[in-house]
Amino acid sequence: MNHAAPARLTILSGFLGSGKTTWLAHQLRHGAFDGVDVIVNEAADLPVDDRLLPARRLHILAGGCACCTQRQPLLDLLGTMLDGGARHIVLETSGLAEPARIVEAVRGDPKLADRILVGETVSTLDAAAARDLLRSEPLALRQVEAADAIILTKLPAALPGDAARLVASLRAFVPRAHLFAAERGVEVELPVADDIVPEPLDGPDARASGGEIVAATLDLGPAPDLSALALWLSALLHARGESVLRVKGVVASGGRRILLQAAGRSVELSELKAEDREATDGLVVIGRGFDAAALADSLRSFGIDAAEPRGACRA
Repeated sequence: MNHAAPARLTILSGFLGSGKTTWLAHQLRHGAFDGVDVIVNEAADLPVDDRLLPARRLHILAGGCACCTQRQPLLDLLGTMLDGGARHIVLETSGLAEPARIVEAVRGDPKLADRILVGETVSTLDAAAARDLLRSEPLALRQVEAADAIILTKLPAALPGDAARLVASLRAFVPRAHLFAAERGVEVELPVADDIVPEPLDGPDARASGGEIVAATLDLGPAPDLSALALWLSALLHARGESVLRVKGVVASGGRRILLQAAGRSVELSELKAEDREATDGLVVIGRGFDAAALADSLRSFGIDAAEPRGACRA
């Protein structure tokens, strides 16, 4: 009989572009998760977020969400990690995953139930986008509902009054959850106001499905023109900004590897470290109402030699 204390599992969730990876990277750099094993779950088959994480023991689970299509692979991976001596595992879920379903799967697996303890579920939430997000994306609402701790991100982009109302509304909606704020991973003061009346977050429209979300991986060819790609992305976000939820990828340019990330209409470019320059090139587009093949066609019309898309995941 195994009498060893169970290992601990921390689940990090949050909707697309809410800042999960940024927050986790800061914790890893500053020792908050010292000695942990990290799993990065990606909805698409091209892993990107792991490039931002300074974890010594990092595992990638790509090609679908850990709560559904990658559920059994996750359970198998957890078992392997426990056999290898892991004592604290942090799972960064894809932005499309439901943490409650992951908790249910882990607790219901006879091989894991006595070996691993779900310590806490943490959810990041973009403070500037939260009001509309929680009313339009039932998944984002479920992620917040499942959280033991909620991290508000991007506070400077939110109006002070709106941010204080969001804090009051979250405290009323999920009273058990610990609520705090972080900017680029660093904890900052929460906005509060005594006279703020909470707003209901689960009104009659909040549970309605917004439609199928697709995560498509686009092969950009051996040497895409970064200027042409930026022009294409700008045009895409201008024309379809409401339906494109997240864009991220790695692009070769002038002997460098560029990490590209876009959430909403905000685009960030950064150069990868030397040790990451062998990263696979490609672009992941996540959103609604688009056809992956049509995206590849539009890239070719901008002079980018895009191959047919692969690994389209639907949630």
